[in-house]
Amino acid sequence: MDVSLLFVEPTWMQEMKTYLKTSQMLKTLNLVQKQKLAIKVKPFILKEGIMYKVGQDNIMRRCLTTSKAQIVLKELHEGVARGHFVVDNNVKKILDVGY
Repeated sequence: MDVSLLFVEPTWMQEMKTYLKTSQMLKTLNLVQKQKLAIKVKPFILKEGIMYKVGQDNIMRRCLTTSKAQIVLKELHEGVARGHFVVDNNVKKILDVGY
């Protein structure tokens, strides 16, 4: 599988990570919230503690918190890579530097 990036808010990541790790949902969720979470979590996997979303193209897209995504984009535009590039090149450069 190829790996790409996906930005996800941390609150969603935490709920989803917990469910992916334990297959249990928070007791504070009502039935409708539990059903929504069960549907949302389907395309996500945990691999070595890192959450990925697997697309229809079977590419694993690493999930980042908003703050981590901002760091990655700042490094991409201001760091060694510098500049604006087409999306595929941006993703490749992000992955090349270890994110």
